[in-house]
Amino acid sequence: MLNAGFDVTVFDNFCNSEPEALARVERITGKKPARVQGDVRDGAALAAALRVSGAKAVIHFAGLKAGFRDPVAMIDGNPFKPGKAYKDSKLCNMMMNREFHRRYHASTGAVFNTLYPGCVADTALFRDTPQLF
Repeated sequence: MLNAGFDVTVFDNFCNSEPEALARVERITGKKPARVQGDVRDGAALAAALRVSGAKAVIHFAGLKAGFRDPVAMIDGNPFKPGKAYKDSKLCNMMMNREFHRRYHASTGAVFNTLYPGCVADTALFRDTPQLF
C-alpha cells in the first residue's frame, strides 16, 4: 500500500508483535508508515486515531503467531466468551456490508444490508454449546 502511494497508519497494541516490524517495513519500502500505539478495544483511542489519520479505509490484521491453543481463548488471552465472539463477528459483518454498499450501490444499484439481531442467546443458535447464559 505504501508503494502504491497510500498513506498508511498502523494502530497496534503490539501484544503480538513489536514496533521493529514497522522499521522493517520502512527499510523494505523506503516509506515510513505512521504509528499509533493503542488497543482496538479502546474506542476513544481508536476514534481519535481514525480522525487524525483521515482514514478512508480500514484493514484489520489480527492473529496470534502460535495460532489457537487449548484452552481456546479470546485474542487478548482472556477466557473464550461465545456471546462476545458472536457479537464481534456480527459487527465485522455489518462493517463489511456498509463498505460494500458505499463502494458498489451507485454503480450497480445493488443494496447491501445486514441486521444485527441483538442477543440471541436464548434461541436455538447456541443449542450445541454449554449453557453459559
